Amino acid sequence: MKKLPFKMTNRIRVALTLACLVAAWLVATPSDTWHYRITVTLQTQDGPKSGTAVRAVTIHPGIGLTGLPPSFDLKGEAVAVETAPGDYVFALLRGVTRETDDAALTLMEAFPADKKQGSAVLQPAQYPLMVRFDGLTTPKSVTRDHTSVSEIKLEITKDPVSRGLNKLLPWLPNYTHLRLDGGNFGDDRAELRFANSLNARDFSSDPEHK
Repeated sequence: MKKLPFKMTNRIRVALTLACLVAAWLVATPSDTWHYRITVTLQTQDGPKSGTAVRAVTIHPGIGLTGLPPSFDLKGEAVAVETAPGDYVFALLRGVTRETDDAALTLMEAFPADKKQGSAVLQPAQYPLMVRFDGLTTPKSVTRDHTSVSEIKLEITKDPVSRGLNKLLPWLPNYTHLRLDGGNFGDDRAELRFANSLNARDFSSDPEHK
């Protein structure tokens, strides 16, 4: 039997995990929206530095007659942590191993279906992908960041969804349909492979929002 490519296998695994988590949440609450605050604390040479953002996940039940499975909507942005004046680390909406749906999956993993309240500390395997830029105005200068993580905490909240990342990264609206290296699609042979693997939606669910 021919083996599936790793990326395809990973996407299937993510889809199955998501389906199971969404189904469990829907048993407890058929359809609703949960706001959660994510606080990222990094250990720097000048001590711990933190950043925070509020996101929202809406769960939609499937429609039995049509065969449509349960689904979700995510609204929110990456967390920006200023580690030094003008120098930022961004905790993205995607994970290190899961390329899609990570921000919503992590919420559902962190909180049991029957306890959507309080707070939870993430395990390292649940951490989002961290990046920084050699220059904030140059998208293709993005690199993976390896600053030590002190803690990443999620808290259920009623606060509104955070907005304003466009002020820090004003080029985001121009990269909704482009990769950060300027390419139109993902390319394993791209010169700037890491930049080519990211686009604006890894930073914001609505990059064109002003």
